[in-house]
Amino acid sequence: MFIPASTIKRRYIVKGRFYRVNYKNQNIIPCRSVLEILAREYEQLQSLEPDAFIVMENPGRSESLEISEGHMDGPLYLSTDTDLARHIQNTILTKAKPDRTQYQIMRLMNAYNWNHVRVINLSDIRTTNSNNMIELYAQLNDDHLSIFSSVRELERINICQGILNKPIITAWGTSDGLRELAILAMSKLPDHIKGLPGDKPYKFLHPLPRKYGEPRKWLERFINEVKF
Repeated sequence: MFIPASTIKRRYIVKGRFYRVNYKNQNIIPCRSVLEILAREYEQLQSLEPDAFIVMENPGRSESLEISEGHMDGPLYLSTDTDLARHIQNTILTKAKPDRTQYQIMRLMNAYNWNHVRVINLSDIRTTNSNNMIELYAQLNDDHLSIFSSVRELERINICQGILNKPIITAWGTSDGLRELAILAMSKLPDHIKGLPGDKPYKFLHPLPRKYGEPRKWLERFINEVKF
């Protein structure tokens, strides 16, 4: 069940929409809007509806492997651009380097016989530190940085086609600071979301607990408890 990363990563490819946003009083913020994980033989079928959707907290260590508009982190958009939502939606997919969390998703794909999973996030801000993301999201106060905001509704509708009839896994973690974003996401998602619950209705256990041995336990528990 717990396939080593060195083995599982050979079965799948990863593509994402990487971009950056330039804020006047901030450094340039690296972001990623959507991630596609596909079995290698399905690489050319990425335009089809995925077998399942997974909603995570925010992009972590995932990195683009291709230059897009002159930069590995994708095109640079101005936060003041009135067409920012459209630019984000039209950002091209590039091949990406998977991280440990995505290996967990690949293991789920293997267990459920899924060939294509689409990952979206509560926030697009790319950082490995949850607290930093929460603080930065609040500081920037820009709805464009969440696909669940009203300014990106058209994009969300487009990428979530078929979601009413597909499995939806919620696994964004249990930080109290995610409450507002998590409740917003749940208001936009269908009712049939499934995840390993935390101690509050808006909390769902993350697939990659930091404690040694816990990722394996999360995977085994999820597969045993969650049926589609």
